[in-house]
Amino acid sequence: MPEHVLSEAVARPQIEEKLRERRRRSRFHEGLRITDDLALTCVKEASGRLRVEIEALLSMGLPNSPMAGADIRVASGNFITAKPIGVVGGVDFMYTGEVRKVEAHAVQKRLDDNELVLLSPLGYSPTGEVFNLAHEDVAAAAAMALKAEKLIYLMDSVGVTGRRGELLRELTVRQAEALITRGAPAETDARQYLPQAVRACRQGVRRAHLISGHVDDGLLLELFTRKGVGTMLTPDPIENLRPARVEDIGGVLRLIEATTRGAAVHGKPVAVCGGLASDPEAVPLLLGLGVTELSVVPGQIPRLKARVRGLALGACRELAQRALKLGTAREVRALVKKVMP
Repeated sequence: MPEHVLSEAVARPQIEEKLRERRRRSRFHEGLRITDDLALTCVKEASGRLRVEIEALLSMGLPNSPMAGADIRVASGNFITAKPIGVVGGVDFMYTGEVRKVEAHAVQKRLDDNELVLLSPLGYSPTGEVFNLAHEDVAAAAAMALKAEKLIYLMDSVGVTGRRGELLRELTVRQAEALITRGAPAETDARQYLPQAVRACRQGVRRAHLISGHVDDGLLLELFTRKGVGTMLTPDPIENLRPARVEDIGGVLRLIEATTRGAAVHGKPVAVCGGLASDPEAVPLLLGLGVTELSVVPGQIPRLKARVRGLALGACRELAQRALKLGTAREVRALVKKVMP
């Protein structure tokens, strides 16, 4: 799991409930709430109550419960400096603002003290005014300021979907920008989250995840399974396969060595099969790297048995260490011919 956790309390449903109690309709423009005096009062009440409820849940520690011995300390405060959005397209957003600055040093200090930092969708101006902020903006700004490895959005929708409603499990920043340009994704809350995720990845966040908050164990499934349950956004493609080249030999040999080293710790054999295992010149190198089994074509078995009987394991290991420092397959093959003709 991440070394440090920064969380944001999303109070949108609670704000809607407060406004309904006062028989006031919410007003939005381009996905942003227009925050008048009454709406700001509702935002403050909802955010304060939600923060207390989250802190109470994180304070649980009953014996024989999942939270037993957790000892989680929560920090919150005026970490976000905000500015008003003002008038856009003839619409006055009043007390709706956007992030001007994240006090990254103050937040990081609390994270270093092993505290969980809880941010609210409220920001404060240098003149003491309070502004209602889009939580997507707060999360992205905080991730960028703290140089976070991951930004994770929990949404109502399953993630970013394509034209036929299919879930797009992986997107590069360029692909996401193309979707936004042509008006995608579909009419879901991903329309608000995706641009902020792109913004964060453009500014150094390595991965952004957009997943549903209604999927049981969704966060664990997204982070610890190959397919995940939502959309993962990265600056560059995660998998970019190509045919091996001669200059890749060093990397291939290091992968074999790392595999055999890990297997040895757990007492597991490592086998190589196919053309490489059947190559007499490759056998000393493979044995020196720690390979314990060779699966070869039947016609080569007598020849390879004789080859293995004539090898000293210590010499093979020394050969492997020298080969790991070489840059091309031609250099490796020349070394093997020279040392073990």
